[in-house]
Amino acid sequence: MWDRWFVINRDPPVVALHTTWDPDVIVHRHGHLGHHGVYVLRGGMHAGDRWCPVGTYIDLPFGAAAGPYVAGPDGVDLFEFTLGDGRSWEADTVGFAQLLAERGVTPLPNPPIDLPDWLDDRRSDQTRLAPPTGE
Repeated sequence: MWDRWFVINRDPPVVALHTTWDPDVIVHRHGHLGHHGVYVLRGGMHAGDRWCPVGTYIDLPFGAAAGPYVAGPDGVDLFEFTLGDGRSWEADTVGFAQLLAERGVTPLPNPPIDLPDWLDDRRSDQTRLAPPTGE
């Protein structure tokens, strides 16, 4: 997975990026701490049971979760944005572990990431974020 960050803004919080996934990359079911949009630019991917070819737009309101995502045999390029905190929270960790086991996949640790000093790295193998409560 290769991320090219275009915008990461603190006030108001906005994140936009171009993401390239190698063939068959698997991403767990998750949601973001803001309104999140995903547009398929190249290739395709499965979002849960649905195939998402070029031109597919996935709209995830604040608090919604989607996935797991599985890149197609040619990989996938995505344009993503989050209006709000772009960090994510995990959903269905048990189902994801089952999917990995079914495919014989051993997950790798998260690689280092260069974030602004005001944005803590809270990826899943560090601090788990809970889904929003609506408060």
